[in-house]
Amino acid sequence: MRTALENTGMEQPIQKKNIQPIFQWIVLLIILGYEAAGCLLGGALLIAGPDGRYMKMPVEIMHGVFYNFLVPGIILLGLGTLNTLAFASVLRRTGSDWLMAGLSIGGMLIWFVVEIIILQDLHWLHLMWGVPVLLGCVFTIPLIILRHDTVTMRKALLSCGILSSLWYVALYGVSRYRSKSAYTVDGALGTHQHYRFYALGDSVCHCSFR
Repeated sequence: MRTALENTGMEQPIQKKNIQPIFQWIVLLIILGYEAAGCLLGGALLIAGPDGRYMKMPVEIMHGVFYNFLVPGIILLGLGTLNTLAFASVLRRTGSDWLMAGLSIGGMLIWFVVEIIILQDLHWLHLMWGVPVLLGCVFTIPLIILRHDTVTMRKALLSCGILSSLWYVALYGVSRYRSKSAYTVDGALGTHQHYRFYALGDSVCHCSFR
């Protein structure tokens, strides 16, 4: 009977301890808490001031995709709530901690990709908040494997991690290439002023001009 089952070719989970290593657990909690705080604060400020006045962000940086920051603020607040729930789930080591962490980190990754595409620029503040998301992917993958440890799952998660990292690097390269030319607008007195806007929806915005 045992030989027959072994020869069925069905992929069996690898038996391991169902407890995440303490170092990975702590780092993942820090990342989830860090992103949750930034999203909740940034989302609240954008909703309270859809014109961007509280974060000193001009609406023009979105290049007409949104007329104000209300919708991005609502999305950001939702991501902050999701990260908070994920933090609580990972902290309590619930059976769904892998799912909550995956949804949160995946949601943040999508947020940054879309944000960079809309803003058509990338600033070091994006790296300050985006790199922890990539690091979160690194520590979420072992958690998912821990709950669903199969060869197929390992290969799929490894491929997703590599592709997401390459995609983020590619966006950075394209953004830096395009940012060489400043965003030009006509001044009130008929002169040309050159503005360069750097924005990060979930925490800080910096706007400089020359």
